[in-house]
Amino acid sequence: MADEGDEIEKFKATNGRVMGLIGLAVALLVAVLAVVSGVSAATVAVVVGCVLAGVVVWVVLLRPAARVEGPDLVLRGPLDTRWIPLAAIDRVAVGSILVVLVGGRRYSNTAVHRSRRDSRRDDKLGADVVQRSYGAYVESRIERLVADARAAGRPAGDVRREWAWPEIAALVVLGVAFVVALVV
Repeated sequence: MADEGDEIEKFKATNGRVMGLIGLAVALLVAVLAVVSGVSAATVAVVVGCVLAGVVVWVVLLRPAARVEGPDLVLRGPLDTRWIPLAAIDRVAVGSILVVLVGGRRYSNTAVHRSRRDSRRDDKLGADVVQRSYGAYVESRIERLVADARAAGRPAGDVRREWAWPEIAALVVLGVAFVVALVV
């Protein structure tokens, strides 16, 4: 976790934001239409299902993020957040997802990606960073931060994980409520 005074560099998400917002809007619209049409047992199931769908959309499409907080690369996934010391990173690659290798373990994040077409184009451009894709920029930026962390003698500590308990609880409670609403 970032200490007071640590710089935070956020990488913009390149995956799913528009579809996530559309998914939330559709779930809200269907829930409102179900309530307006009249309250019944089926309405309860539809509303709970819509709220569950909204949470799933949030967790899968909108929650994932990647940023650097001081000495750590922070990968916020659907149900957890990992703090990876920059000095401990062995390799980073951005393809269909962001992948970081640390001590033989693989950590991935869906927030940043680049298409196959962008990867091929980036390979042809070589060192011309200005014309390369955003995914290539993120990859090279993290590589630069890793090199800087090692040059500064930062410790290659352990990867830390924190579970997303509110999201986990919402998925479990709404999943059970949805099944109960369907049965009743």
